[in-house]
Amino acid sequence: MPELVCLTSICTLPATAAGVLARWQELCGPLAIQRLGLDARLPVGLQQEILRVAGRLGLDCVELHHPRLGPSGLPAARPASPDRTEQLEARRQLLGTLERAHRHGVQRVVVGPQALELSISRADLARRFALDLDLGPPLAQLGEDRQAQLPDALDGWCRQLDPVLERVGALGGTQLVLVAPAPWPHQFPGEEEARALCRVFAGAPIGIVHAIDWARLSTNLGGSPGALERVVAYRVADACGLRGMLPVGTGEIAWRELRIGPSQRVLTFRADSRREEIARAVDLLERLEAHRPSLL
Repeated sequence: MPELVCLTSICTLPATAAGVLARWQELCGPLAIQRLGLDARLPVGLQQEILRVAGRLGLDCVELHHPRLGPSGLPAARPASPDRTEQLEARRQLLGTLERAHRHGVQRVVVGPQALELSISRADLARRFALDLDLGPPLAQLGEDRQAQLPDALDGWCRQLDPVLERVGALGGTQLVLVAPAPWPHQFPGEEEARALCRVFAGAPIGIVHAIDWARLSTNLGGSPGALERVVAYRVADACGLRGMLPVGTGEIAWRELRIGPSQRVLTFRADSRREEIARAVDLLERLEAHRPSLL
């Protein structure tokens, strides 16, 4: 069974560093989950304090998510922003996260997809989906909007990543990773763009982690052993951005195409998750590994 990691997304905020870690240990300790990951909800100061306290407690943090909020408490600057000032601030914030991870020996920094400003909002798309309205026209429109913005978005990310990855390489010991797929068309980069960025920066400390929708994973695991062979989970999410109310065309996983066997599985749960839900997740993943020995 590959090593399990559980994110602090399982902990309720606001909380102190000691409170976050106590809750994490209460839920994960009985399941022998030994590796810690800090989720993107945690502001910069709280991340720093958790890393300090975790080190004192002997907890191994292997993953740090770039915070959704910047140091001032406002939304983090977007690398893909068309505004030059915001691009420079995005670079400064990302460098800060990477250097924080390096100081505490964290293996990887995860950068989630950033929002694109498209003609139809994510909230409106979710509303249409909830009302069972025809999603064909809005998804087609969003696709056109996204394609029009992709060249500038890719260029913006490349301008950010060039100096950032140079700094990461100089520090050593930490990798920057992008999450794929992006579950909404409003998010960038998606899997194709993430792969393109990795090709551009081939040889640099950059990679991709795959996020698997927990609802779909559990459905597949509930089927026949043959269904298990079509699934590989890296990042198993329970409503942390990858489950529920996702319109057709924005979140499906190409199960048959997944052939990834990393040494770690990262569990992400909402703060209202119960211990028995986490235990079931671990059980399902153990079943998954038992049915896929040839691919790991």
